[in-house]
Amino acid sequence: MQYRKLTLTLPHGQTDEVAGRLSLLGFTAFEIEDYSDLESEEARRFYDYIDDDLLKKQNDPPRIHFYFYCDPEGEDAYRAFLECMKTPEFSAFPLDAALLDDEEWKDKWKEFFRPFAVGKRLFVYPPWEEAVEIPDGRLGLVMDPSAAFGSGTHATTRLCMECAEDYLSGNDAVLDLGCGSGILALAALKLGATHADAVDIEESAVRVCRDNCALNGISEKECSVRCGDATRDPGAKGAYTFVFANLVASLIVSIAGSLFDLLKDCGTLVASGILNVRCEETLAALQSAGLTLVECREEEEWCALVMKKEG
Repeated sequence: MQYRKLTLTLPHGQTDEVAGRLSLLGFTAFEIEDYSDLESEEARRFYDYIDDDLLKKQNDPPRIHFYFYCDPEGEDAYRAFLECMKTPEFSAFPLDAALLDDEEWKDKWKEFFRPFAVGKRLFVYPPWEEAVEIPDGRLGLVMDPSAAFGSGTHATTRLCMECAEDYLSGNDAVLDLGCGSGILALAALKLGATHADAVDIEESAVRVCRDNCALNGISEKECSVRCGDATRDPGAKGAYTFVFANLVASLIVSIAGSLFDLLKDCGTLVASGILNVRCEETLAALQSAGLTLVECREEEEWCALVMKKEG
């Protein structure tokens, strides 16, 4: 199938903010290309280990690549995106567009998605791997992320899964907010949660999540998958004892109050997708909303915040 790739070029230092604003508007299928971290003191310590071609890119302007399939849903989203780009908030940024075909690359990434362990109990593997042996004591989780975010290989997703191992209880009602492939909702069910709601504003993610439920033998009764915004659903208020918000820092900050409202008293929030440099800001917003910090976990340049709603 053909797809559109739109590339937004940004000034240095604005990548996270712009990505967050566009996520709020519903445009979440994007890829960030930003090499500015290579200029940091921390990165300079490792220059001997960084490819020379990569180092040459450190002065390149940041770019965000957005992807839209050329089906009716994708074309609607594409037109809506172009309308947003006309507003003063975004019109100053250069925008390039290309029409491409996914036949050459759509399965290429599968070569790099191999079975792997997460934390102490989970074991993730793709459905195309033959004769997978699940290690003793681990719970097998079949994942085909397809075009949705969430194979489990990214640090932010791994942090969420590791936190779930330590903080989920057997009777938790779980919300996976911005579920993508549904990996966090499914991991929660594997770890003993009684029910999970997987919600995403992208129809394509909802389709992928439902497919992954089927791959794992998870019924609709166990995992309800729907398209929408749970933060605006009156029926979701106070409905959950455990919420995953693996988003971006700016989005978590902007919906901190809604995340508080989604939780029952004594409920737990795992907020991830947060760069370490945005951790204090994100934590302050969640605390201002009424949540209490339980733990902050870090991996690479990312962190996850485990928060509690006191009863």
